[in-house]
Amino acid sequence: MVELYSGTTAESTHFLQYIRPYNNAFMFTSFGVHLDRKLAIRYKGIYTFRAQGQIYHFINSLYPPGKHPSYLQLYFYDTQKEVDHRICDQKDLEPIMIQKIINILKNNKSICNILS
Repeated sequence: MVELYSGTTAESTHFLQYIRPYNNAFMFTSFGVHLDRKLAIRYKGIYTFRAQGQIYHFINSLYPPGKHPSYLQLYFYDTQKEVDHRICDQKDLEPIMIQKIINILKNNKSICNILS
């Protein structure tokens, strides 16, 4: 993972350019909140995120009938199907990069414990 964050190769430059979509492709759950729009539209200074009220984590059923699997469901597929499902709605993500991140996570389970 360190080399992906270095920005010294074409691969790491691509990863850093699309870091948010890659992060979203590996989420365990979906995060829901009532957003304070007054703070969220600032164009200068430090971005401030403030949640109002309750924060929600959405977890779908493990087998979503008639829908593409997402979030936690993707971790139950074999690797190629997992790659296909992770990139189905993300045109800027590279399948090779998704495969690399999957391998890093599967070979270093402690990363998942830290990030979850």
